[in-house]
This record gives sequence, structure tokens and C-alpha cells, in this order.
Amino acid sequence: MRLDTYSPKVQVTHISHWNERGIGDAFPIENVDKASKLRKQCRKTDSTKLIFNAKFDLRMLTKEGIKLKGPVIDVLLMAQMLLPDEKGKGLKQLVRKFLLEPFIEEVRLMAWLKANKLTKKDMSKAPRHIIEPYALADARQCFELFVYLSTAMDEYHMWHVLEREMILMQIGVMPMEDEGVNLNESKVSDLQIKTRDALKIIKTQMSELTGSATFNPNSTTQVRDELSKEGVWQPTRFSKKTGAPMTDVIALMEYPSDLGALIMKYRKVSKAATTYLRNFKGKKIRVSFNQGGARTGRFSSSGPNLQNIPRPSDDNLLGSIRECFIADRLCRLLFIDYDQIEMRLTAHFSGEEHMLQAINDGVDLHDVTTRKVFNTKKSSIKWKLMRYLAKTLNFSVIYGTGPEVFRTTVLKQTSGEIRITLYEAARYLNEWKEQHPSVMGLFDSTAMEVATTGGIRNHYGRYIPVANGKAYVAVNYKVQGSAADFMKLKMFEVIDFLRGTDIKMLMTVHDELGFNLPKHEAHRVQDLLSLMEDHTSFNVPLTASGGYGRNWANKKDIIRAA
Repeated sequence: MRLDTYSPKVQVTHISHWNERGIGDAFPIENVDKASKLRKQCRKTDSTKLIFNAKFDLRMLTKEGIKLKGPVIDVLLMAQMLLPDEKGKGLKQLVRKFLLEPFIEEVRLMAWLKANKLTKKDMSKAPRHIIEPYALADARQCFELFVYLSTAMDEYHMWHVLEREMILMQIGVMPMEDEGVNLNESKVSDLQIKTRDALKIIKTQMSELTGSATFNPNSTTQVRDELSKEGVWQPTRFSKKTGAPMTDVIALMEYPSDLGALIMKYRKVSKAATTYLRNFKGKKIRVSFNQGGARTGRFSSSGPNLQNIPRPSDDNLLGSIRECFIADRLCRLLFIDYDQIEMRLTAHFSGEEHMLQAINDGVDLHDVTTRKVFNTKKSSIKWKLMRYLAKTLNFSVIYGTGPEVFRTTVLKQTSGEIRITLYEAARYLNEWKEQHPSVMGLFDSTAMEVATTGGIRNHYGRYIPVANGKAYVAVNYKVQGSAADFMKLKMFEVIDFLRGTDIKMLMTVHDELGFNLPKHEAHRVQDLLSLMEDHTSFNVPLTASGGYGRNWANKKDIIRAA
């Protein structure tokens, strides 16, 4: 569970520190003398401060009036950059694995809590001889993990990447999180009621179909049994662990049935209710933006994950969730999004002539694929759906996707409206590859880079490790990583641009930045759009488009000035 650093209930109880001379201390915050000495040390600008999970600690220290001057390094961010394949990136998990440290101090603390029938949230109640060695070990191991990771930082020349990430964290990401986004409380309440009602109706319908009032749509066994009775569904996908037939969304879509459709709808509405709406509390929501959440350097987010919130076109009920995010009074939410940035960078890195020509002529690449691969004209009633298929195909090749994954992705992303066979999937992928020989050459060159270095380096010098046997993802890492760092560098320019204005940067989702735009600042939008673009660094222009509205769902496109 993520602690809410904004809550007055979450308070500092102990502080620990350790230095390069092997000297450290841990003490309760009530120790005024030690806290005062630490404040003086933190104000020194000639020393680098190491923190594990910097955003959390910086906010907690601020609560105690302790501000860090000089360089700050987040050791967690270092681990995320260098060890992306590690599932557990907690300090203790990393220290135990890479430094072979048993962390006996934690063992003693856990034993004391258990003996006193307490949980981790009650750590502050532990006696000094238990909690202080535990806190001191945290500080010491943070320092030692930094030393361990520094070798790889040197080897892959990543210090400059870390430096700009740390600066962006403090001048851009943390202020963006602190600002938060307004919630329409009445809309949230309305959707909570509607989702509860919808779930009840769906459960009743499922009970009527199955003849069981206790049917559980989240039970794989019950779903499998009832679908078998219905006689439409056929198992085609099986669990790698158990060998049992799977009943996930793909399995349900492959052989559509009345019950299967209800199960899918129930799961979607249930996820919206539990993952999003239940956590929408109060007038403002503060999302955590993780700079190291994706190995490519692309932002991820949590509390909630903004990338997964349904789009307005997805579903009448679920698509309304974005309406909960609203602008301040007398303001609009402004969103600026890069236009097909990954496809454009693919054209740049590969040098694919017809892609470069189409982009520089202002032709949409997804439109081109729709016409060339699927032989569909814009006047066709199937154009919108086929263009979506073309878009999926374009990205599938860049991501190194095979025919089976492409086939199931199409099935899922179009909610079963487009069904292609494995043969068709393979044929479409092969046709695309034949028409893009230079892109395929890029796959060869990046595979060679992975073979010699163990990873890929993007346009801005970020080294991205590639797991063994997965060289096919290197193009995606190079392209997406370059797009991610391009936008992060643009955020520095945006931050400078916004100084002295009342415009606030609120969020980032994929290749998009969101702002709170006061009406009296509307005249700056055209300049902001132009600032975010780049027409000189690559062989293609990286352009942006925008939209604004009272909420995130209903946006009016911005018409660019001539």
C-alpha cells in the first residue's frame, strides 16, 4: 500500500543517515539537537545526498522543515534504470540479492512486531534498540547499493541521464504531483452508483443464464464449467503453469457467446469500479508519475494508472470516467499530444524513404498502411475500423510482435469486430515487412548492438538493457526510449515557458502533456504548441496537436495558427 505523503496522519517518527566515512546515526524526530545538526548538513550544497525513493523522503523531510540543498540522487531510480528485469526493486530485496546482506535488523523488527501482535504500520511503536538499528541499516544499505550500482553507471555512461532525471523530478514531476487534478465529486458519485447498478443487472443476467444465483464471473473454474455447458465456447488457450483452459478476455472473444459477453462486461465494469472510482476521493486526486516505471524511460503512473483509464469512445459508462477530471474554475484542461511520434522516429532511425516522404508531405502513416496493406479507401464504411487494424499492424511490427500476438491484439482492441486468422496475421506482417526493407534493416542493426553490448542506446544516450533472447524488442526500446527522453527534455522548456504564467502542468499520459489553462492565458497556447515541436533535430518533424475542454473527456481541437 502506498503511503499518502500529503496526509497529516503520515508523519516522520525516525530519521537515519550514513556517509562515505562509514559514520551514521538513527534517532527519533523529537531529538531536537540531532535534528538541528542534520538540517545544517542537508543545507550544504557541496555534498551529494543519496535517497532511496527520493520523492517520498523529500516530501516527508519537508514536513519536518528539512530541505536538501545541492545534488540529490535517487538510488531507486538508478536501480530502475539499470535493473529493469528485477521484479522486486525494494531496497531490502535489492540489497539481499546483489549485496548478499541478510538484513538481520528487519528480521528482529518483524519478530518483535509479531510477538506484540502488531503490523508494519506499527513500526514506530518498536523500542529504540529495535527500530533505530533497523533505520540505520536502511541508510547504510542505501549508500552501499549506490556504490554497487555506480560501476554500471560508469560502464554505460548514464550519469548525465540520471542527472537530468533528478532535476526534472524536482522542478517538474514533484510540482506536477503536488498540484494534482480536480475531481468532479458529483460525477464520481453518479458513476459509482451507475457502476453498482450495472454490476447488479449483469449479475442477474448471468444468474438467469447459468441458473445459479452464486455464479462467480471471476472464478476460472465456474466460468469454464458454465461456458462448456453453454456449448459455444471451445478452449484454445491454456495456462502455461497448470495446463488448464484459460478464460481471459481473448479466450472469451474467440468463441463469442451470451454468457461470455456478460462476463467480459462484468469484469470491465468491476475493474472501473474497484481500480478507479473507489479511489476517487475528495476534490483533488494526486497521481504518482514514475520516471523509471518503464525500462525505456517512458513515464508510468499509479494511484490511478492514467494510461489505462478508458477513452470516451470505449464505452458509454466506462468512457465517462475521464469526465471526472475537471479544470479549475474559469479554466480549461489543455492537452498537447505528439503526432505519431514513434512512427516518425522509426522513419528517422531506419531511413525508410517512402515513410520519410509521406511524413514530410503531411500524409498520415496509418492511412497509408490502410490503403496499401488492406486495400481500403477512405470512402469505405469500413475505413475507421480498418485504419485501426492498420495502426495496430504498424505498432506490432515496431514492437517485434509475432503473428499470434498480433491476431489476439486485433481481436481484443477491436472488441471482436475484426477477426483474422493466424495465417492472415502472418501475411499482413510479412506484407508490411516487404514494403519496409529499411525498417527491417534497423532490426538487424539493433540486434547486432544488443549482441555486443547487452542493450540498446537511444538518441539521447540512455542505455536500455535488453533481456537475453529478446533482441527483437530493441527497435521498440530505441524508438520509444528516444520519444520518452525527447518529451522529458521538452518538459524543461515547458517549465521555463510556464514561469510567470498561471498555467499549471498537471499530468503526462503516453506522449501527451496535460495543463490547467486559465482563460486569460489562452493566448499562449499557440506558442506552447510551437515550443513543444521540433523541426530540425530529426529527418522528420516532430509535431504536436492539442485540445481543450472543461473535462478530460470532452475536448475541442485547437486550430493551429496559419
